[in-house]
Amino acid sequence: MTSAKTNGTVLIVEDFKDTADIICRLLKKKNYRPLVAYSLSEAREKLGEPLDVAVLDINLPDGNGLDFLQELKALNRELPVIMLTAYTELDNAIKSLRQGADDFITKPFENDYLIHSIARALEKKHLTDRLRQSEKFRLLGELAAGVAHDFNNLLSSISAHLYLLKREIKEGGCQGAQHIKTMEMAIDDGAAIVSRLNSMGKKSADDRQFIDFNNLVEDTILMTRPKWDHEQRRKGRKINLESQLAPPKTVYINPSDVREVLTNLIFNAIDAMPKGGTITIKTENMDDAVKCMVSDTGIGMTPEVKERIFDPFFTTKGQGTGIGLSVSYAIVANHGGTLTVESVPGEGSTFTITLPLNTGDALKNFQ
Repeated sequence: MTSAKTNGTVLIVEDFKDTADIICRLLKKKNYRPLVAYSLSEAREKLGEPLDVAVLDINLPDGNGLDFLQELKALNRELPVIMLTAYTELDNAIKSLRQGADDFITKPFENDYLIHSIARALEKKHLTDRLRQSEKFRLLGELAAGVAHDFNNLLSSISAHLYLLKREIKEGGCQGAQHIKTMEMAIDDGAAIVSRLNSMGKKSADDRQFIDFNNLVEDTILMTRPKWDHEQRRKGRKINLESQLAPPKTVYINPSDVREVLTNLIFNAIDAMPKGGTITIKTENMDDAVKCMVSDTGIGMTPEVKERIFDPFFTTKGQGTGIGLSVSYAIVANHGGTLTVESVPGEGSTFTITLPLNTGDALKNFQ
């Protein structure tokens, strides 16, 4: 970090001592902290220091400043570098700009211009840092919205099945075990979301397993039934859900993640059919992949909406976060698959998930 008592630390790499001394005096007057190196070997010894700007001569006794410029950028791409050059070396100065230098100053230089160039480079660096911090907060907001969306879906499912369980117990029904199984599955999915957060940034496929894809589809239909069946009937509209499943196919996936994707697609299909309609879930086996299509007979979408449908926070609903489809897209991509959509305004939409089997890689990971 830059010292709070200075405007920044500036590394000066200049073999001519009088020039280096002049730059040092100028920097100290403007409350900068100068570090001087009279050769590339000395400069390399100072790279452990926290630097804010580097002022680098092109011609040095033990090497070329252009080569050292590349070293600096490899170590810290964001470090501003200002090149010092003679009028006869303008070709090298231009080359330095192409290699990432922020500015070049010809000798003999004007004192005010040198200070101005350093201040401008620092301001650019600070702006980049602020933008990066802003991007971190944006990503954190997306993450929080995604987690809230996922847990809202799970809690909605648990709440609905709990309501049906209590009603059936009261009426002497016998479907309690089925509702309990579904709630347990939702709780497991919630635990998987927490696990995914805890392992964020770690590349791991430990949570993937071999499963029958048709079983996963059927479990998701059961989990979401209160939403597409019971809730809709209470609202006075009817939604049918039909499944057309190909012969069983074993895939190597994270079941809670893919179930989350299917849940999002089913809930979106419900929202797209305000007057009721039909949701069709169809699977298709390919040589090296499995396809799953989720179709609705709803309002469809325009080409403009279709173009942005997977963007974070984009929504055409009066409520909701607009995060579900972007999360789903990321989950499928993380499995090496694709999530696409076809839609016709007034006729409905079809979302297609394609998941590669990756049998060879899966077996290696499994073993």
